[in-house]
Amino acid sequence: MFKSKKAAISAVLCLLCLLWAGMIFLLSMQNGEQTAAVSGGIAKTIANILYLGPTEQQIQTVHAAIRKLAHVGLFLIWGLLLSAAALYMSRQRRGVAMGIAAVLLIAYAFFDEWHKIFIDGRHFSFSEAVLNAVSGLVAIGLTYFFAELTVKRRRKQIPTKS
Repeated sequence: MFKSKKAAISAVLCLLCLLWAGMIFLLSMQNGEQTAAVSGGIAKTIANILYLGPTEQQIQTVHAAIRKLAHVGLFLIWGLLLSAAALYMSRQRRGVAMGIAAVLLIAYAFFDEWHKIFIDGRHFSFSEAVLNAVSGLVAIGLTYFFAELTVKRRRKQIPTKS
């Protein structure tokens, strides 16, 4: 099916990126009541762990934190997947590949918020789009940093011919 191991791994990485983007999209397709019910249930469970008989205010504080952390987590993971795919497929032009991954991530972060306009009980939030983008860009930046560090270490370990 694939002519090489690199082509197979590249296809798997791209598929993982697409599946994760699809999951983000499906979560964003939930209407206001559905998404509030899911995150509210998680918030109550966590508030009951954190507080003895939590007040409604404490539950709402946990709920707000969970909603923000969900955005951060989803786009952080997507940034890691995108950067892994970009690095693997373009080892020689890492900077360009990571730039393309960053542009894709930013565009999708804003698209994800924009499409919520068409869903009952949801809305576009510029601050959440920025939070999504920044979360993914942090992952891409860290991946790039560690990739460059790894390349420099490998170059130092390879003895030069004199």
